[in-house]
Amino acid sequence: MTRAGPDRDAGRVDAVRERMARPSRRKVRTKDFEFFKDHARATFERLAADDPRNGFFDAVYSLRVTPGGAMGGLDRRLVEVFYGNRPIEAVEEFVSREGREPRLQERFLAEHGACLFYQRMDSGVVMVGLRPAGSEGFRRREQMILLEWVRAPDVLRRRAAPERHWRAFMSYMECTSLEGEPTFVDRARVWWLLFMRPTVVGGTYVTALCWLAGATVARYALTVGLSGFLLAIVQWLLAPA
Repeated sequence: MTRAGPDRDAGRVDAVRERMARPSRRKVRTKDFEFFKDHARATFERLAADDPRNGFFDAVYSLRVTPGGAMGGLDRRLVEVFYGNRPIEAVEEFVSREGREPRLQERFLAEHGACLFYQRMDSGVVMVGLRPAGSEGFRRREQMILLEWVRAPDVLRRRAAPERHWRAFMSYMECTSLEGEPTFVDRARVWWLLFMRPTVVGGTYVTALCWLAGATVARYALTVGLSGFLLAIVQWLLAPA
């Protein structure tokens, strides 16, 4: 009896030490993302080389793979894959001048390509999203599609996840750019993403349409079911003994 107490206490101490010695999940996620970021250029250049559609888009828009983001590559929490800007035409317009007659001035209209981005959050979880191509007079309703939350960024070190994201990126580029020629598969894939994934519209987070549709159907079913249940109770109460 005298030896059981110390042995039990020692076991508890060892268990506490084992729990405290486990690796930090955040640090593991961060390390996996850093590996992905360091190899992102090679990964997406390989995917681009294997995709015949990239040849045209790269010649027109120029594909950019920027670990650290497009703004100088300084953000260690960001990887962006995007098609750049290109001029589409020149327009002439009158520019007003205070106290003087308006002056005719030439201005170039530009278009930017679609963007696939990976944003590491404070917890180490990675947000993967798409931003559409657009120009001054041709813009999508949504500013972003949230593809997924990657809670275990080690999957980005493998081939399957970047390939899946690349296919969504190329279909989105086909459907949103002025030069795009989307196939039925491209349209179906983008429709599916817009239906199944959350979006950002007008700077506001919008729940995925599938959940909104499901909630509407469930509310209707509950309303009809409850009405039928109440009607059955009333009929039972009013029925002759």
